[in-house]
Amino acid sequence: MKEFIKKNWIYILVIAIITGTMIFYTQKKEGYHEDEMFSYGSSSYVYDNVFRNNEKIDATNLLLKTKVFKGNLIDYVKNYKYYFIDHKDERDAFIEETNKDRKPIWRTSEEAKDYITVKGKEISNYAMVYYNQGRDVHPPLFYFAVHTVSIFFLGNFSKWIIGIINIAFMIASLVVIKKIYEVLDKKHLIIPGLIFYGLSMGAISTAIFQRMYMMLTFFILELILININIAKNDFEIDKKTWLKLGLITILGFLTQYYFCIVALLIALYVFIRICLKKDKKQIFKYIFNYIKIAIIGVILFPFSINHIFFSYRGIGKADMQKSFIEKFIEYVSKVGYSYSIPIIIFVSIIALFIIIAVVKKILNKEKIITKENSMVYVLAVVFLLYMVAVIQVSPEYNTLRYIMPILPILSIVVLILIDSPFKNKRISQGILILLTSAISIYGLIASEPDCLYTGYNRYLRIAEENKHTKFVYLGSALFNHIQSMPEFAIYDESLIVDSEEIEYIISDEKLKNEDEFIFSIKKYKGADAILKQVVDNTEFKNYELLLDDEGEPGCIIYRMKR
Repeated sequence: MKEFIKKNWIYILVIAIITGTMIFYTQKKEGYHEDEMFSYGSSSYVYDNVFRNNEKIDATNLLLKTKVFKGNLIDYVKNYKYYFIDHKDERDAFIEETNKDRKPIWRTSEEAKDYITVKGKEISNYAMVYYNQGRDVHPPLFYFAVHTVSIFFLGNFSKWIIGIINIAFMIASLVVIKKIYEVLDKKHLIIPGLIFYGLSMGAISTAIFQRMYMMLTFFILELILININIAKNDFEIDKKTWLKLGLITILGFLTQYYFCIVALLIALYVFIRICLKKDKKQIFKYIFNYIKIAIIGVILFPFSINHIFFSYRGIGKADMQKSFIEKFIEYVSKVGYSYSIPIIIFVSIIALFIIIAVVKKILNKEKIITKENSMVYVLAVVFLLYMVAVIQVSPEYNTLRYIMPILPILSIVVLILIDSPFKNKRISQGILILLTSAISIYGLIASEPDCLYTGYNRYLRIAEENKHTKFVYLGSALFNHIQSMPEFAIYDESLIVDSEEIEYIISDEKLKNEDEFIFSIKKYKGADAILKQVVDNTEFKNYELLLDDEGEPGCIIYRMKR
């Protein structure tokens, strides 16, 4: 151990600094995106994967509970087939009838805590986690991890549940990046490479965004490392490598379906190279093994077929209101943000060093693409084609999250391209350490990571000061309201409504017996008009402004008084 530390102390130090930075920014994080809250809720809640405003259990789960899960396992299968395959009309009629009379109800702080924490009998209920993801559009591995770590927090909610998971996978990713540089015979680039990616706004945002993208990043990097080793071994794949490749592919697939894009692109390249060797036995073995891997993945999570091909997030379901060029420019700007470099400068630097490297090779009569550097160009193509694929399949709202997993690929490619004109590795290393350190320090000073939601503590402070006062929240009550779960977990009782349900505030019997209540309105819902409706139609004629937030979650909070 001492010998290992002595040999690798500088890398350990750099990784420790990066880890400390991740911990610092995770500590700074105050609020959450609704998808982040969903990470906790769908990993923890036994009634549904969303915290409903009108009941604990939604109509579909009620159907399963009362009609399907009756008798033994054989009965379960028969009943499921009856309602979900053969008689969908009866299923739909049941759901419609159940939802018809439902209206917003008061939800307690204990119910809200139950949504985002694991306790009691829920501890061993991984089947619930699996089922919740089946009803969503994502595979279950990340949610299993969230459920597992939540157990150790003993029924308490904390950002550190996913914070621990993400930081662990960040450290693991940095170790894999180190190995990739070593395998590519670029050991002198390890320190600048770790700095360039690990201290970038993109990497920090990946670590503090409480979704599956940090885990996905790790599996993509592992996949790349395995395939680089396959390329170095002249595309001969032994049994041990197939086992590693199969395991990582299945785990990546069970983390996020975007993994498939990278896996398919790299597999296509390796397949073409094997075909060029004209070894029919190896060609058929490669195809057979990948089919076997795919089948295992689907068997482990059969919901994936529906998710990938038929769900609202499936292939071809993206709403392309913007042109390809518009979306491409938006994603390229996200890349610029990720490295805190204006994108024009970023692209210009890369282009300059590519030109220098190419000119030098031409003058020296050397091959531009060699066996040694071919994987770098392959990774560059993978990055670009992944971007194209994401533009085609991602939702209309373009966020950093969809390119988070391939930022390390870009980091590796860029550094190797910048390094390529240098013959002296020590000089190259020194220059790149200075350059990447300067870029990182500038980024840390001039930028802030995504998804910090600083300012949300003001909401929590108001909630703590008024927790025994009735809380009324008006926003999008279908899904986006779960962004405010930490508030619902503080107030004794919360009434969650949408703007179309304002009559429930006006007619609510509990509010008629109160002298005051706390009223939070999402600004985009038209706070002034909504406030006027409540003032005009209830006895709460007076109000005091407690908070007017321009950021996220972007609410105006009033104390409503008689």
